[in-house]
Amino acid sequence: MDIGPILRAMKHSKVRFGVIVAEIALTLAIGLNCGVMIVKARADMAQPSGFDDAQLLRVVSRPFDPAFAEKEYVKQVARDDQRVIESVAGVEAATNTRFLPWQGGGSSQTLRVLGAKSGDLRTQIYPADENTLKVLGSRLIAGKWFSREEVEQDIERIDRLVSANRPTNESGRVLEPLNQDIVISRRLAQDAFGVDVPLGKLFEDETGDTYRVV
Repeated sequence: MDIGPILRAMKHSKVRFGVIVAEIALTLAIGLNCGVMIVKARADMAQPSGFDDAQLLRVVSRPFDPAFAEKEYVKQVARDDQRVIESVAGVEAATNTRFLPWQGGGSSQTLRVLGAKSGDLRTQIYPADENTLKVLGSRLIAGKWFSREEVEQDIERIDRLVSANRPTNESGRVLEPLNQDIVISRRLAQDAFGVDVPLGKLFEDETGDTYRVV
């Protein structure tokens, strides 16, 4: 290939040549950056989730009847639906929760170790019943999970509290704090308490409600 004409053209049009070089450099930079992002995303996706992803199935129920406006009716239908799903051949367990691995759900909450003056931690909070851990295919490192009786009692207790007008002080903290038992991840345990097994440790939120690690 005769590059003489090309070099002479470049010499006579330095501005155009500079623009072309800049475009090539920018394209290479964008391509390299995209490649780095793809490699990082693949590495993140390859990490074990801790859940039995291949065996999880999500079923969505959408209310259509006016009766669903009644809270107790909704609870009863949800329990009936769960029992039906559990009776299907091949189903090991079913749970009713807003926790959807990799898809969000739950509520974002700021918690702090009880008594600490700083160190707020932003974390997700998900409702769970006695079957949630089994459905996810996860295991406890230590402590205990929730029984059906505990789940029912907590649902009733929280419903009563939420439906009432909770009195607060001048700083917005409730006068009668609610305490809930919770199960947390090892990562949150390490970030908050510096240990893998912080059984009995307490968090509090900005309203003054507390959460006990079980």
